[in-house]
Amino acid sequence: MEQKKPASPKKKVATQSIPITDSIPEVKVIEKEIKRDYSKVDGMWNRLKNPRGTIYITDVLEAVSNLEVLEDKVLMLRMWANRQPSNFEQIRGYIECRYHPMVKFALPDSIPPYRVNDAADLGLAESDFLKAIRKVSYFIECPRKIQNQIKRENVFINLLEDLHKAESELFLDMVFKRDNDKYNGVNEEVFRAAFTRVLPPKI
Repeated sequence: MEQKKPASPKKKVATQSIPITDSIPEVKVIEKEIKRDYSKVDGMWNRLKNPRGTIYITDVLEAVSNLEVLEDKVLMLRMWANRQPSNFEQIRGYIECRYHPMVKFALPDSIPPYRVNDAADLGLAESDFLKAIRKVSYFIECPRKIQNQIKRENVFINLLEDLHKAESELFLDMVFKRDNDKYNGVNEEVFRAAFTRVLPPKI
């Protein structure tokens, strides 16, 4: 008598487990969304909850500018800064150079002529914002400042040309302490709330 073969067990479909923070709106993570525009708020929350991948400072600032509630802005900035030490190094350097009263740049008052980097993506430029932040001391009044003015200005121009257009614009915003409509609503108040020890108390 022919024996019946036992039925094959059903295969379990692997699912991606993403930890959800209570304060963050619950959204579905779809693999294809990892390649979309991270400046969109929902896309940024997804990326921040996923430890993989690089999120650039310009992307997170643009996403923060699209949030309306201060607590949400603070949460997003802190989540990005806590992803890796280099993120906090970038945002701390930006805040100090942009808002600290003791940081004075030894550069001309106008933006120098420079070749805008036309790299197709942030990751394809010759340099990045982290490397640029680490060179800030060459341009401010401090012992590490490049003493020769012409050399100092040439190094500054080369730095701008090596950065992706978005990051060179952010670096110029920082140097000249100017506002940028692209990051509207991302201001000193927001940064002070997110990182309470970076700047001295207001007098």
